[in-house]
Amino acid sequence: MYLYNFHSHSCFDDGKCSPEEYLTEAIRLGFKSYGFSGHAPLPFESVWCIQKENFQKYLEEINLLKDKYAGIIDVYSGLEIDYIKGITGPAKFMEYKLDYVIGSVHFVEKGGEIFEIDGPYENFEKGFKEVFDCDKKALVYNFYEKTCDFLKSDKPDLLGHFDKVKLHLMRTVPGLEAEEWYKNLLKDVLVEIKNSGVIVEINVRGIYKGYTKEPYPAYDIIKQMKRLGIKISLNSDSHHINEITSKYDEVIPVLKAIGYEESMVFDRGFWKTTKF
Repeated sequence: MYLYNFHSHSCFDDGKCSPEEYLTEAIRLGFKSYGFSGHAPLPFESVWCIQKENFQKYLEEINLLKDKYAGIIDVYSGLEIDYIKGITGPAKFMEYKLDYVIGSVHFVEKGGEIFEIDGPYENFEKGFKEVFDCDKKALVYNFYEKTCDFLKSDKPDLLGHFDKVKLHLMRTVPGLEAEEWYKNLLKDVLVEIKNSGVIVEINVRGIYKGYTKEPYPAYDIIKQMKRLGIKISLNSDSHHINEITSKYDEVIPVLKAIGYEESMVFDRGFWKTTKF
């Protein structure tokens, strides 16, 4: 198998290890390529993104590692960029000439109030009550409206963990994924994804952290993606060196059973397919 990972965090954001520590482990495992995708700086306070004063240092560090490990492993500089309409998105970072960007929605907004659907459950619970009055449909539609707007107006290379709205909501609303309105909404979102041509990330972090039993997106959604011909890229969303291939051995056989024999990888300026 062609070993790679393009969704990786480090000590520059909420990861636990230095970029070079990840590369040392990736080389030991036989990786051909490795991409860093730190959480892009946000225009408001956040403890888990790259801080503005460290952003240039992050870019410089990745570029130094590209040169240091040339011929041993291909190193790529990326960002995981949030989309908040009128506030931030991939277009804000075009000047930095990144190799690629992952687009993710971690925040929802209503009436000028922004709250995070990721992070500690207590924060989510508070926002769900105060901003959305515990209205599950309002929250989910808001999240996917942001996702679709992202795809139309400020498209990333990879769409990151695009059903992550379920992460904490499933604790509040058990059985969410089985509800007909939710399944119908996802069908519409998948059409938007197909029309955008964006690559969808298969993100295993929820499994190895014990949050979910399936990747983001869930297997039923992946089956629909296969029927629509949507391209995928399997990534670990690693925050520690022991996570860079975690659960790949569990998820790949299921992806193959669904019909996905290939994943998209970044290779010297282009996205191309590689067999699992």
